[in-house]
Amino acid sequence: MGAKAVRRGAVKARVGLALSGLGRMAAGAGLLTMQAALAPVPLAAQEGSPSAAVARRTVEFDIPVQSLNSALLTFAERAGLQLIYDVASVRSLRSAPLRGRFTAQDGLNRLLAGTGMAYRFSGPNTVSLQMATTSDSSGVVTLVPVMVSGRAELAVEGFRARQASSATNVAAPLIETPATVNVMSSETMERLNVQRLDDILQYIPGTGPGATGSSMTNTFTIRGFESSTTRGGSLGSRSNSVYIDGHRPASRHYHYDRSLYERVEVLKGTSSVLYGAASPGGIVSYTSKKPLFETRNQLSTTIGSFDTRRASVDLTGPVAALNGLAYRLIATAQEANQPYTGKNHASSFDDRTIVKPQIAWQSDGGTRVDLGYEYSRQNSVADPGILRFSDGSFGFGGRSLVSDDSFSKHTNHIATASIWHPITDQWSISVDGSYGKNHIDALWDSANTRTAPSRTALIDRDVIRFETDFEHREARAKLQGEYQIGVVANTTTIGVSHRREGYDSKRVQRTIRGAINPLDPVFASVGDLGPYTGTVDWTIREQGVYIQNYARVGEKLKLFGGLRYTDIRTVFNDTGGTDKAIDYAIGAIFNQNDWLNPFISYSTSLTPQVGTLKTGGPVPFSEGKQLEIGVKSQWFGDAVASTLSIFQITQTNRVETDPADRLLSIIAGDQEVKGMELEVVGKITDNLTFIGGYSYLDTEFTESVLYKGNTPANVPKHKATAMLNYSLDTDFGLWDAGVGYIYVRNRQGDNENSYRLPDYSRFDLSLGWQYESLELRLRAENIFNKKYVSGSSGVFMNQGLPRSVFLNAKVTF
Repeated sequence: MGAKAVRRGAVKARVGLALSGLGRMAAGAGLLTMQAALAPVPLAAQEGSPSAAVARRTVEFDIPVQSLNSALLTFAERAGLQLIYDVASVRSLRSAPLRGRFTAQDGLNRLLAGTGMAYRFSGPNTVSLQMATTSDSSGVVTLVPVMVSGRAELAVEGFRARQASSATNVAAPLIETPATVNVMSSETMERLNVQRLDDILQYIPGTGPGATGSSMTNTFTIRGFESSTTRGGSLGSRSNSVYIDGHRPASRHYHYDRSLYERVEVLKGTSSVLYGAASPGGIVSYTSKKPLFETRNQLSTTIGSFDTRRASVDLTGPVAALNGLAYRLIATAQEANQPYTGKNHASSFDDRTIVKPQIAWQSDGGTRVDLGYEYSRQNSVADPGILRFSDGSFGFGGRSLVSDDSFSKHTNHIATASIWHPITDQWSISVDGSYGKNHIDALWDSANTRTAPSRTALIDRDVIRFETDFEHREARAKLQGEYQIGVVANTTTIGVSHRREGYDSKRVQRTIRGAINPLDPVFASVGDLGPYTGTVDWTIREQGVYIQNYARVGEKLKLFGGLRYTDIRTVFNDTGGTDKAIDYAIGAIFNQNDWLNPFISYSTSLTPQVGTLKTGGPVPFSEGKQLEIGVKSQWFGDAVASTLSIFQITQTNRVETDPADRLLSIIAGDQEVKGMELEVVGKITDNLTFIGGYSYLDTEFTESVLYKGNTPANVPKHKATAMLNYSLDTDFGLWDAGVGYIYVRNRQGDNENSYRLPDYSRFDLSLGWQYESLELRLRAENIFNKKYVSGSSGVFMNQGLPRSVFLNAKVTF
């Protein structure tokens, strides 16, 4: 670096953070706010001390010449460090090659050679990078002072995520991952004003809402296969494919409130090798916010349509009196009404209170322990939505079909624990577990019909009083190591898992025939229903053993393979089922250059299903298979990334609820999907960011007594999404404005294919302003007030969100 003086001053910059391995455990996956003016003093004086484990550990690197940003992400993942740097400052730089076994310090010195960048250890496992100059003729290196004021996450820049871990169980750059993974960061979730899972999936190609649900139950589709946020119960027909930190949710009915999560990854295709029993279409993986060893406090509030009033506080930082200890406390309160009829009805509410304290301890040797507890209380209603009438019309914006007396009171107690410990420089062990208890006390009093009525016909009224108890236990342990065999750098994981869940329900039900006028519903008192007359109980026990390996072969080839043995036993009332399976997955990606990175993968899955068939006997388990071929690319100097893939997925024994008896199930048949997906995300200019995609799904029942040759309900053949955001940094703060577009076409309303759901287009707007620690965001959804159906259960449907406006204010301190 030359002996040239530069002007020194404070610069506000957005920060990129590469985080994985030991670094991910050290800093958690949470948000980071850091304010520091680094005085220009000699680099040696600025340099802190790495942890003892980092200082002595050597790592095998194989990083060719490439964009410096991509090289730093790979370096962070291999070295297990957290890197903090201004993404914009490295975008035009190229790295030096780094091949061989080095300490983290030696490796960084070689990787940054000739780039004009310098670094310092700002913590035991945290490295800050800035542009370097010299201040005098002696050649002493100084750093340009930088005021860092922004968000840092697991390799996320704007809409674009650089890394993911859901596809391989290893935090790896997406460009080196042989699978399709869509990532939504906390910043993107805030821009979308995410209230429920539907809000996340609407901008992701190949996904969408499923059958009607409510705040209690979200059903959704991934690559044409239906899944649900709820497990088992009297339905038992939909697999649950939502995970939190690698675990099933520890509650049967769960809120998935955005205040608790750092990011969401949607892994497409079968994933049983990684997660055990799962839907063949894919899984949704939430990453929780964890305690940070940097002080960061945040207060946010939201008001808006549907009487939405919401407040959340997020406090985290080190415990000053106790070295190596950090805390996090998240508390959220919400009052709001559900939008599924297109109108604001006080009888269709979704209120919640959440308190989640956490604590983390980290030793100088790198061992980290996390403990957490969550208490949540939710009061909501199972809103059936709107009706489809016999003349083919829909009851958009109609009266609520739920009695004012209806309620569902949920109470959740959830405890989590995890420990990560480095055994040697190359091997580590981790053990984590979750325990949860969920109690529901409910009265469902609503209109019901199994066939589309005329507008003048009276329909039935179902009144159901019930209580349920759900208990969840899950534990995992894994041994992970990094080692070199010749030119092959391996990350091998060997693990075991155990899950046991139980459900007990007691209920009494009364059906009143022809009691409700759907255009003017009146719910007269029905009095006391009497004692409970029916019960449902089920248990599921799943045990698994697995081994997987992610390998870098030379500079360009990356391979993934895994094998899992799963033993599943289910009991539904007095009927039991059992299955054992060996699932496997293989994948490869060849990183030829920035724009040509072809990949291929093949995987299998096993999905347990609980219930009793209408014909007698237990519901059979389901098996799935997927073949996917695609290409990943980076364009315009790594400013934009794209993934294009084609795939074929099959599933056996798809099950649905018997419409004549909700306690019984019927086999819908085998299903096949052939499809194509495209996703493009990145920066068009320094100020303009973009995320968008398109999916084509050709899906049908291939073997079915009832539906052979038909298309499953709610699966769009065509879906296109786009979101543009323009930001401008001024003396009066950072401004941004965004527009979103969603296009959905060609969906069937039921498995019989008796009618089609209307196609629709929807536009959203967003305006944000950030000045120092204050941020305001105004979001308008469905600005042209398009009336559309988001999901159908055959006769009842969810109306899509009408024109709605939300204002969010956030203060960081």
